[in-house]
Amino acid sequence: RKMLELAEQNYRENPCYDTRRALSVTYERLGDLSCSKSTPEGNKEAEQWFRKMLELDEQNYRENPGYDSRRNLSVSYYKMGKAAEAGEGAAALAEAEQWYQRRLLLDEINFRQHPGPQSREDLKSIYSALYFLAKKKGTEAQLPFLRLSKNYSFVIARPPCGRGNLAEFVRFCIGFRRIRNILPQDCHVASFLAMTLPSEF
Repeated sequence: RKMLELAEQNYRENPCYDTRRALSVTYERLGDLSCSKSTPEGNKEAEQWFRKMLELDEQNYRENPGYDSRRNLSVSYYKMGKAAEAGEGAAALAEAEQWYQRRLLLDEINFRQHPGPQSREDLKSIYSALYFLAKKKGTEAQLPFLRLSKNYSFVIARPPCGRGNLAEFVRFCIGFRRIRNILPQDCHVASFLAMTLPSEF
């Protein structure tokens, strides 16, 4: 709490990107601490901290759009999604998916503009979150892959049900290091991936 008081005071006295970011990180840590209680009360408290974090990161992104502020905002979306996923019922899972999809959009922009290990890992992380959320909802069969490897470094790919789903298939696969087990009869998918994925994949 002392850290929170100092961060809030710094922001009040000198409101700017850096003090706003420092306060956001403090809110994030308090939210994580609340989450660790693994109780309904703790989850509700965490959501309140993460929402404060979100407000600051949104302001930073509006005023200073770029890779770092976009990545910080995507983390806020992810934290809000995790807080929602900890709730009960279909409505909570639906809300979590909305937050995760928001993060996915930002992570995809960062990967397109700044391809590299960090942006690739961010994509891999949000694809994993969407996959496990789909498992909770019982809708994982609708995703364009069958399962993840144990260390989530590659996917066992399922060919799309139709060529119209090819773009979605690539969109979900692009965050992973390798694509395996594409069926021979779907060589057009393999060819498309070969042209689409960065060479280091």
